[in-house]
Amino acid sequence: MGKTFILKQLGREQFKQTLFVNLRDPKIFNWFANNPGKIGECDPWIRVFSEFAKYDGQKFDNSKNTLVILDEVQLSQGLFNSMRDMVNDYNFKLSATGSYLGITTVMNRVAVDGEQYFHAAGDVWYLDMNPLTYREVIAACEKYDPKPFEEVYGFYLRFGGFPSVVKAWLQGKAVSASDHFEHIKQIYDTLINESQQYFEGSFPKSAWTNTLTSVIAQINRRVDVPISQKISFQLSGAMEMGKKKPQVIESLLWLESCNLLFTGDVFSNWKTIQPVRERYYFTDQGLMSLIVSIALSEKRPNIERSHMYGLLSENFAALAIREFTRPMTYSCKNPRGEIDFVSWDGNLATAVEVKFSGGETKTSDRLLKEGKIARLIKLANSEAVEDRCNVICLPLWEIYKLGEILGFIPGQHLYSPVSESLGFDDIIVTTDPKPGEA
Repeated sequence: MGKTFILKQLGREQFKQTLFVNLRDPKIFNWFANNPGKIGECDPWIRVFSEFAKYDGQKFDNSKNTLVILDEVQLSQGLFNSMRDMVNDYNFKLSATGSYLGITTVMNRVAVDGEQYFHAAGDVWYLDMNPLTYREVIAACEKYDPKPFEEVYGFYLRFGGFPSVVKAWLQGKAVSASDHFEHIKQIYDTLINESQQYFEGSFPKSAWTNTLTSVIAQINRRVDVPISQKISFQLSGAMEMGKKKPQVIESLLWLESCNLLFTGDVFSNWKTIQPVRERYYFTDQGLMSLIVSIALSEKRPNIERSHMYGLLSENFAALAIREFTRPMTYSCKNPRGEIDFVSWDGNLATAVEVKFSGGETKTSDRLLKEGKIARLIKLANSEAVEDRCNVICLPLWEIYKLGEILGFIPGQHLYSPVSESLGFDDIIVTTDPKPGEA
């Protein structure tokens, strides 16, 4: 179930009529592009939408009982920049969607003559639709097909939370790794193909795979993503009604804007605890696993089969921490030391170490003795126990408990249900990381 489906359902259940503007349809996009004087000037939206409704066989009136849905709004700079006026000057209610809404931030970043996309502060409420979290997959299993935590964990660690992947697994339509990877590969291929509309010329799929492989190598070797992997492409800028204004964007930035990657901070000094660089992680475990498999089959350097589950586990932990706070890693060259993640509850510092198949935690043990951290949480693929009072061992399949252990309020996290106090006087803009996913 995706963002467009949800908004159409909202229209059916809460409004007398819905005007649906599908900007992915070339005929509809061209209708708005070829009606000069209607966009970018006085914005007489009652007339614009009334005429469009007649053209497209729909109904529209300027009343609070009408919901207007602008689907893939990032494709039209004119419509995007007019949303605030629509909300402030008219009675109809407005919502918008964008699978690649990150392009608006990217275009503003590379623009040489001011921001091209206007983000209205206070009038726009953004809802990000991410792959399912581990706790959400557990809940889905409890509702549709109860399974032990260990089994759910084994699936999620390797194949992630894209809804179509989870659905096929729950329905028994995908039972092998190749079945799951085929689903994930289709999603990845769709992303690559649809990204093409935002770039000049064509680009090889290997370019994106190279970038994602370098992210895995960065997690593995604790180094920055190699500059050589930050492949640059020319943005077409074609979203603004046919205008062309090429700009350069790195593939890494594009993948982050598509919500396929997210970042955490790295610090190296316990006195200042100031971030010195960022570390990249995958938004979905399944995509990471697919790229790891490709890298192993192609015998890429810096990635070994024996490291696969350790890498997946570290990303799994980063996703769990991301539900509550931005992940932070400690990395220092002198004295040399690494801690996978560090979290603070007031002045209380907690080290979180991911040890899928065991291993030492020398840096955390040293900092425990020095009093720089108050406790250590070990995440492992087992139910190990420690006889030290300041060390907590947590099986990876119980990682949904991590936020509460770290001191965050149970039930309040990044994906908590939104406040019911929000009124429809705001614009609701929904985005998702992959075409057709929610």
